[in-house]
Amino acid sequence: MGRFIAESYAPGRKIRRICSSLGTDYKIKRSDVKNVIWRDLGNGRALEVTGLDNLTEAVDGTIIVYEITTDKDLETVPFAGTPEELKALLDLTFEEFTKEPAEKAAAKSDKKADVKSETKADEKAEE
Repeated sequence: MGRFIAESYAPGRKIRRICSSLGTDYKIKRSDVKNVIWRDLGNGRALEVTGLDNLTEAVDGTIIVYEITTDKDLETVPFAGTPEELKALLDLTFEEFTKEPAEKAAAKSDKKADVKSETKADEKAEE
């Protein structure tokens, strides 16, 4: 059946404050039966942050990236931290899931090369 995304219903102060701190690309929507922070990634995918519409002071929830048409979850990441840390993680998630496949492969290759060079440097330092 898929997610039912609609306009939010009476979102609390905390989720409104967090959403406004993330910027204008993020909206409060109603996903199934709960208010979430939602962003369309522009490529048939969306992300939502659940678990923030409550009265607790803690900023802890779950980031979910999914295919809009199939409702298939691509990544689910638990989060606990500050609104600023949430924004940084969402920025990284946005970047990761909006890159073209060739760009992703190149980025992974670069990361692997960095790890290999760090490992070689560590091995030389141990000698």
